[in-house]
Amino acid sequence: RGGGSAAAADRAQSSGARAPPRGASRTADSRAGPAWQPARSWSDDEDGAVAMSAQGTDAVDEAQLAALVDNLRSEDAQQRTHAMENLPRIAEALGAERTRAELVPFIAESTDDDDEVLIVLAEKIGELVDLLGGTDAVHELLPPLELLASVEESSVRDKSVTSATAVFERIPDAELAQHYEPFVRSLAAKDWFTARVSAAALCHVCEGRLSEQLMRELMEVFKRLCTDDTPMVRRVAVQNLGKVAEALRAAPSLLPAFERLRQDDHDSVRVQAIASLVPLARQLPDSTSELLSALEELCLDRSWRVRWTAAQHFSEAINALGVGTEAPRLARLFVGLMQDTEAEVRTSAAGVMVGVARQVLPGGGAAAQEVVAAAQRLASD
Repeated sequence: RGGGSAAAADRAQSSGARAPPRGASRTADSRAGPAWQPARSWSDDEDGAVAMSAQGTDAVDEAQLAALVDNLRSEDAQQRTHAMENLPRIAEALGAERTRAELVPFIAESTDDDDEVLIVLAEKIGELVDLLGGTDAVHELLPPLELLASVEESSVRDKSVTSATAVFERIPDAELAQHYEPFVRSLAAKDWFTARVSAAALCHVCEGRLSEQLMRELMEVFKRLCTDDTPMVRRVAVQNLGKVAEALRAAPSLLPAFERLRQDDHDSVRVQAIASLVPLARQLPDSTSELLSALEELCLDRSWRVRWTAAQHFSEAINALGVGTEAPRLARLFVGLMQDTEAEVRTSAAGVMVGVARQVLPGGGAAAQEVVAAAQRLASD
């Protein structure tokens, strides 16, 4: 029941979902990459040894850098991975101009590789933001990141989203509209569900820097993602819905989307709803009744995974909603989680029991005593 990875769950639920095409294997020609010789001062002599013509630099260090550059096109995946780990070092040696003119285009043509290489590449691209010669040039890293944000492996996409966020943080406010919204919109419009997953994770990353018009346009993009045909996209959308509502100052208009997603047919989508309920509760004090009903339904969900997640976040959720006169109702709801038929749910409830008790015991009356009794039963579970 608890076994299997999130990636396996994605594959199990993605029947009919279109994934990005990947080559069956990398051939020797594809590994060779573009005909790029990364440093004019590095060349191979007739014996195959590296000869350095740079002046005023350490020869050993130059040789190591030359080897790293050569390994970017190696047929060995471990060597390519090691070279990718040293991308910032290579960029520093090349200088800002040559990094923009040669290294970045080379990276963009290197996105069809083994996952282990792409994970490192997606991470290290974010470390190049200070090596391009100023903030006016950091947007040049977005084309390879858009490709990486569309690949099948979720770890690569996660790293590319993190790196893209680092890029957007460095882009000047005056240029943000030119690069951020088109980047997200392009991902959201792709046929591959993997790209739309990344788009849903990026709709909130420029909080406080967007114009009213840009926020409205992004809101329309995000609403479409909330109704996407693929459950993996809807799952990431509801996971980030609270953050998007805060970033775009649009919590009231996203409440209907939250209501639909928390009742989704797929439990992998419903299980993420509790993550957005908490920030929505903080932003919508006038909607406490609707959100409290949503919490109640999540705690009573037919899927043990949803109930497990609801128990895990129960203390945080009722703190955001405010207990008030609902203490007895919340206490009985929590007792249900403490007495759940699934041991995982009871374990999750036990982990937050103290935090919940501090909030519901003072005003829970008889229901509060039920919490104490349920806690005593857990001691001999």
